[in-house]
Amino acid sequence: MMKQSLLFNALLLITSLTIGCAHGNIKSLDGQSSVDGKISRVTVTIEGVVPDRLQVYQSLDGNSLIERDVTAAVRAAGRYDAGGDVELKIVVTNFRLRSTGNAFWAGIYGGVDKLGGNVEFRSAGASPQSYSFALSGSEDWLFKFDRVDRLDSLARLLGKKVVSTLKK
Repeated sequence: MMKQSLLFNALLLITSLTIGCAHGNIKSLDGQSSVDGKISRVTVTIEGVVPDRLQVYQSLDGNSLIERDVTAAVRAAGRYDAGGDVELKIVVTNFRLRSTGNAFWAGIYGGVDKLGGNVEFRSAGASPQSYSFALSGSEDWLFKFDRVDRLDSLARLLGKKVVSTLKK
């Protein structure tokens, strides 16, 4: 009986930590393989997001925050060079952050934060490589109630996903 209780508590803890983190995927839209070359520039825009969510995104300076985090991830992977031959364009088409109060009081029951859109790698003489991404998180389990912190968490995850598309 004691072993079952310990096992249950361990599984509950692991599940709670898994639920309380950002996760998602990035998928090729054109079936192409990994991206080759050095990234010279990262640009971020937002399109097609409803006005109230767009207002929140702009108040958090979402474009700059995502650009900073993705550039940092590409740099850390050794794939950034200002003179590089690949430009990375990110278009955010899905954005939702719960209010701080909702994250605190409702937690996971208040829904999840979302960041989605498209990533396009462009280089001279080659056709663009396009990917879609869909990320979500419920960072309130880890006591990240602040909206900037939660958007930053999704942006850092996007950086990791972008790096995963680059050739080793």
